[in-house]
Amino acid sequence: MLVSMKCAHLLEDEDRPAPGGLRFVQGLLNTRDIDNGLDSLSDTGQALEWLERFGLISSSLDVEDDDIARLRSFREAVRELIATRSEGDAVASIAATLDDVTAAVHLGVAIGSDGSVALENRSSGIDGAIGQLLVAIHDAAANGTWQRLKVCARDSCRWVYYDASKNRSSNWCNMRTCGNREKAARHRHKAATAT
Repeated sequence: MLVSMKCAHLLEDEDRPAPGGLRFVQGLLNTRDIDNGLDSLSDTGQALEWLERFGLISSSLDVEDDDIARLRSFREAVRELIATRSEGDAVASIAATLDDVTAAVHLGVAIGSDGSVALENRSSGIDGAIGQLLVAIHDAAANGTWQRLKVCARDSCRWVYYDASKNRSSNWCNMRTCGNREKAARHRHKAATAT
């Protein structure tokens, strides 16, 4: 049974939320809070709760620990893909990981009665959840919003945010915290090397 993503309003606690289905991708990526050492996918029970809350699975009966491990691998590969978009060798390695993690996901083309063409998820369970997120990524790439999803440049943060700035030049998830901390650290480093 195919399900559809729901309850995007529950993801609105993001400071900089992505639009449409890309918000669910952002939500998945931010299930891991590196700064605070928290992971909402750390065990199967928590992961199932998250997946069910957002309509990414309809039944937890067929989900096993290995499936959740694959979902975590998908999450981290997508995070690295976003962080290294312009680095050819890194992207090739990440693409190979994503190919492995998504090998069992079935996607197809849906032709609408009006002649429209859309990518469609045809999987269920964890493959269905990953399939829905892949469709959201595909749609975001087609409409130009995918490139605006970024990973915070602060290594101890790596929070995923949507860069809505006009020139797409934002580097940090939050200028008040991560941006100021990074700038202060650079200033201290510069001062230390100058003396």
